Amino acid sequence: MSMRLNVTVQFLSGMYHGQEWPPSPARLFQAVVAGNMAGCRKDAWSREDSDALYWLERCPPPEIVCPSAVSAHMYRLSVPNNNMDVLWRKWAKGMPTDRTERDLSTLKDVRPWLIRRDADDLTAVQYIWQVGEDSRSIACAQRVANMARNVFALGHGTDMVAVNGELAVDEARSKQKEHRVVPTDNRNARYSLVLRVPVRGFFDNLVETHLRANERIGNGIVNTGIHPTQYAEIPYRWADETPIRGSCAFRLTGSDGRPVAVRWKECMVVSAWVRHATSEFMQKQKRDQPWIDSYVLGHAPKGEPGPRLSYVPLPSIGHPNADGSIRRILVVEPKGTSVESALIEWGLPGTELTDTEGKVRATIAQPEPDDGVLERYLRESDTWLTVTPMILHGQVTLRGRFNVRKVEKLILQALTESGYDSSNIEEFWYQRAPLWMGTGGAADIQVPAHLSQWPRLHVGVKFKRPLRGPVIAGIGRHIGIGVFAAP
Repeated sequence: MSMRLNVTVQFLSGMYHGQEWPPSPARLFQAVVAGNMAGCRKDAWSREDSDALYWLERCPPPEIVCPSAVSAHMYRLSVPNNNMDVLWRKWAKGMPTDRTERDLSTLKDVRPWLIRRDADDLTAVQYIWQVGEDSRSIACAQRVANMARNVFALGHGTDMVAVNGELAVDEARSKQKEHRVVPTDNRNARYSLVLRVPVRGFFDNLVETHLRANERIGNGIVNTGIHPTQYAEIPYRWADETPIRGSCAFRLTGSDGRPVAVRWKECMVVSAWVRHATSEFMQKQKRDQPWIDSYVLGHAPKGEPGPRLSYVPLPSIGHPNADGSIRRILVVEPKGTSVESALIEWGLPGTELTDTEGKVRATIAQPEPDDGVLERYLRESDTWLTVTPMILHGQVTLRGRFNVRKVEKLILQALTESGYDSSNIEEFWYQRAPLWMGTGGAADIQVPAHLSQWPRLHVGVKFKRPLRGPVIAGIGRHIGIGVFAAP
């Protein structure tokens, strides 16, 4: 009968100060070591404890069941800058100094996670390892379960926890799939979560790191290499999550290299320029014409829509002088794919974009590093607002009058058909007026003739769990109508 090791971590304050959510398996492993080597427990350490941790670091990464969490507002702390030796040397020599400990402090940014309570009013995270049926695995798992109960903090020292470990018979998985995080070995897919996990040698590395930390000051030199290094970074995914779309970003420039700006309402025009350039590039790569027609150009047989590239112009937003003009564009692959975007990112820079009359309108260039506008479209956030309106596939009136229920149903339908799980949507709102400075109203944007009959609205969405961009939705999403950005 298969067994599993369950380690349940209850956060007593409802807050967690680590960088990632949920806390990584490597962080929990470190907490187990620290909890069992602290104070008088260190004297009780045995060879069996070491063997159990050696066994655990060789186990496959665990599944994690956890409540959702949101990133709280950042605050700053004044902390020592670890350079008190500047003062100590002068004090030891009896030399005067006008500097104090406060002068050597630095500001540290802190942004905790606020853990949302589940239906049982708990803020617990559960780690689940599968355990073999052999006697050694069962004995080691039971030893780890006992050691886990000595953990007192996970994250910062202020993140006090109560931990329980148990060895139980494997049972059916939780029905709340949105709270389950599972490791994936699909390295070709991109997911929003990458967590550190123990690997062989991690326990010994932790012990060595602790010894280096105790002896980091010597002969007038401070050794700053006091962080563990023997771990792996494994992509995890939420059980209801599809992989992040592969995408590549470009700038629009003129022949002189200066930025080219296109009016916000001409989103579909810029999309057409880049779609045509991508098609010609793929033809030069000797790709099959039927594949180019379907995947690159989106000319699938009627009634048989298949996967296709999306060409998403990015209006300039997010700063006081934003004018909403289009100076950047994304080429986005369907969900679960990220192969072609790497080729496009390599091949398109330097390509001239021409209009229907053959006139050169812009040149594709690589994006600037640390582009703040681009980051708003690609960051991770739980709140997203349309920059170009969503096109809804249905009418929003009933007997000639605006119908709220029909609107809400159509927005939810558009989000779901675009790949966003309805169970992860906490709330949404809509309006015809723009949501970003510099952009236009929903009715002002140009749309293709076959989409002109459908209503358009600006929409804001708040998700229960943060998503990483790009976020695009609605029946105009393949030409950049219905692109969201994070505030």
